[in-house]
Order: sequence, then structure tokens, then C-alpha cells
Amino acid sequence: MKAFDSVAEKCRAVEGFVKKDGPAIRTRFYRLVRVHRADERSSLRSSGTTEEYEERDVLLEDIVCSMDNWKEKTEQERTMERAKIQGIETSGELMRRLAMDELRGDEEDADDSCAAGDG
Repeated sequence: MKAFDSVAEKCRAVEGFVKKDGPAIRTRFYRLVRVHRADERSSLRSSGTTEEYEERDVLLEDIVCSMDNWKEKTEQERTMERAKIQGIETSGELMRRLAMDELRGDEEDADDSCAAGDG
């Protein structure tokens, strides 16, 4: 939210530009992105046509690509973190199992030596 507040401050400083606050800027931004994505989907359906791109469309495409790349990167980081946690948990389970097997082996050795001494 701080980013949109910062953008709103910069917009208010420019003479003749919109005088909106951060939440209004954020709402407008996401609306522009949503409309742009919808336009992209409809233009894919009618492929084969030459399209003219306005500066706004080019900028929105760059922004959307950056947003998608960031989302993909954070998802990969989350996946790696989950795999790391799963690996730690699995190794912990393995260590416990090995320790329990070792204890069982020691108990069996002790039982065998007691049985041999009794006979």
C-alpha cells in the first residue's frame, strides 16, 4: 500500500495531474491491468490481425509481464521453502527411526546376554 501512497504523492505534485489518494490509484491500476488482460485474451482469439499498440498498451504489457514474473518467482521460492521444510521433517523422522532401531538392537543384545547368563 505504501507504494501506491508514494505514487499518489508524486501524482499530486504534478500540475494538472489527478489528485487521488493511494487506494484510488491502486483501484485504477488494477482495473487497467484487468482490462488489459481481457483485451489480450480477446486479441489472441482474433489472431492474424495486425494491431496498433498505444504507448499505454506497451507500458501495461511491460507491467503485466513484470507482475507475472514476480508472481512466478515468489511461487518458486515458496515451493523451494516447502521442499526444504519437508526435507528437514523427513530427515528428522529418519533420525528418530534410526535411533529407535538402535535402541531396540541394544535391548535385544542385553536380553540375549541375560538369557545366556541365566542358562
